[in-house]
Amino acid sequence: MTASRTPRSSGTGSGGSSPPGRPDGETWKQRRARAREQARRTYFHGVEAVVAEAARAAGGLTVVVEPGEDHPRYVLRLTRPGDDHAAARQACISTWGSGLFFLGLSGGFEHLEIEYDDEPEALRLLVALAAEHLHGRSREVEEVLPSGARKRCLEMTLDGEVHRVPEEQEAVFDSWQAALLGLPRVVVVHLVRRACRRSR
Repeated sequence: MTASRTPRSSGTGSGGSSPPGRPDGETWKQRRARAREQARRTYFHGVEAVVAEAARAAGGLTVVVEPGEDHPRYVLRLTRPGDDHAAARQACISTWGSGLFFLGLSGGFEHLEIEYDDEPEALRLLVALAAEHLHGRSREVEEVLPSGARKRCLEMTLDGEVHRVPEEQEAVFDSWQAALLGLPRVVVVHLVRRACRRSR
């Protein structure tokens, strides 16, 4: 006795239907672009959740998400500043979604985090540095470079460890393609800074 088989519908013929969540007539390129955009949104939502949780743990901070053309900025301020100086202090964290985390502190101080083992832990460190600055627990110092030049830094102490966030540095290149070729760290700093400013 021969068993009969019911042919499966491939879903691509005139009577087929697209899988759930996939619009009819969507091309492969459109599917890929949609998947990338979904992954991008999911990634940034995860970053936002870590930043918000770390800000709550630090205490006394508010986080405002400012959407940008390419990526959001997470702006941190004091919830109840005690005076005008405290109200003027702010910090922001940005990411390109590729392992580059940028911390900007009012006064022209910037830090780029690219070397870490744990991404959420790296974000928590940036929020902790931002909290120290916002709560007025940072102090400005001068650092002498090997060339003899002096550079301003904000110095903060976390769990007995001293951290320094340097002032904005001048860049010598202006190409993201150049950074992809492995040019110096200052290139990456400059390009991340430019992206952050474009999103303001």
